[in-house]
Amino acid sequence: DALQRANVLLEVAWYEAYDGDPQRSVEAAARLRRRLRELTPADRIFFRDALRRLPEMVRGFQRRYRR
Repeated sequence: DALQRANVLLEVAWYEAYDGDPQRSVEAAARLRRRLRELTPADRIFFRDALRRLPEMVRGFQRRYRR
């Protein structure tokens, strides 16, 4: 379901940001952002906050990736 997919994408984003490939982290975060509307309002808030806590390097890539 949507919440499970969101959790997996967030987990991939975090793992890749810290122990893997930052570009894969950016891709997982972008996929998660596209799926936020499938979640309940409370879950959207949680995941948006979690995405904001990714390392600055990944957030910087995200800004460029979304354009």
